[in-house]
Amino acid sequence: DLQVLSLSDSQFFGSIPHIFGNLTKLNFLDLSFNYHLYADGSDWISQLSSLQYLYMSYVYLGKAQNLLKVLSMLPSLSNIEPVSCSLNELHADQLVRATNVSRVQVPDLAENGLEAQILDAFHNMTFITKIDLSHNNLNSTPFWLSSCSKLVSLFLASNAFHGSFPSAFQNISSLTELELAENNFDSVPSWLGGLKGLQYLGLSGNKISHIEGSLASILGNCCHLQSLIMSRNKIQGDALGGNIQPGCIRYDLQQLDLTNNELDRFPAWLVQLVNLELLDLSENSINGLIPQTIGQLKKLNTLYLDKNNLHGNIPNSLGQLLNLQNLDISLNHLESLISDITWPKQLVYLNLNNNHITGSLPQDIGDRLPNVTSLLLGNNLISGSIPNSLCKINLYNLDLSGNMLSGEIPDCWRDSQG
Repeated sequence: DLQVLSLSDSQFFGSIPHIFGNLTKLNFLDLSFNYHLYADGSDWISQLSSLQYLYMSYVYLGKAQNLLKVLSMLPSLSNIEPVSCSLNELHADQLVRATNVSRVQVPDLAENGLEAQILDAFHNMTFITKIDLSHNNLNSTPFWLSSCSKLVSLFLASNAFHGSFPSAFQNISSLTELELAENNFDSVPSWLGGLKGLQYLGLSGNKISHIEGSLASILGNCCHLQSLIMSRNKIQGDALGGNIQPGCIRYDLQQLDLTNNELDRFPAWLVQLVNLELLDLSENSINGLIPQTIGQLKKLNTLYLDKNNLHGNIPNSLGQLLNLQNLDISLNHLESLISDITWPKQLVYLNLNNNHITGSLPQDIGDRLPNVTSLLLGNNLISGSIPNSLCKINLYNLDLSGNMLSGEIPDCWRDSQG
């Protein structure tokens, strides 16, 4: 007997055949991404007593008024994925009385225009481990969410939340992944640091300007946080705080993204994040020098400091970042003599465009940067000739425009054109 049926993205259209109800041994049914398919009823689903996985994303379900009642009759159902199915057209008052889908562990309800009233229909889903409510019209969390003691992943991006975080989050100590991007939050509460199991926190595209107790104090408690994404907010230097209090034996943070905020300084606590692999502070208003202490972040793979107000020399401590592969410090006011800069040999992408870099390109630049595939040095004050050692590098992208270079192009470039 058939147990798995996958008809995803098959360009079916019209009503879902009720004959599918005869496949009583089905464990897995995927009808998703058939954009012109719809359900004119859902009683046939109730016959699929073995069903565990039901994927119907982008299938129109707005007329299947008894859908959730039927789903509650399936004893083994654990995963449902009705993304963008027009669930907002279902009658909420009927749902609250009829729905009992307590066995479901992973519901994906994104892109359905849902409001909190409709979500009350799912009040028995307290065993969920992951729920995606992104791209809806929520301005508050469902009342039952704080009772979900097994919840590890919560996605609420692109909704209508505002102000500070809902207090319901405070009680979900099991959370490891929390995505709140693209809302209208303007404040981060200090109790966020109490979610000590958090590994991922996404807050990009909000209006955050206030962090209660400072970002440093929150990081001092979230010892296992690996990714913190806070790009495109209104965070200023005062919200960063001073040094992180030593509440953790180690800090697990690997990815810190504060792109496109209103920072005017480097966070003083950066050097404490010894496991950091990606640091993005681009598109801020950071003044002053790149700190020598940046060389203490030995695991850095990617460093973006472009579009700031940095000036002075590029610190030689960058040469100590032996794992650094991507470096962008373009669109600043850096003034180093290019021959004096020490680069890590692992660099693959180097962007120094639009600074005040002076001097001649080192004749051994090809030996200094043997792995670079993108070398962007445009719009600086570099003079002299183009070294033949550039022929040693497998460059895919080279920008030397807007400088004061002279002399002949390297022999290898002439040969490749001839």
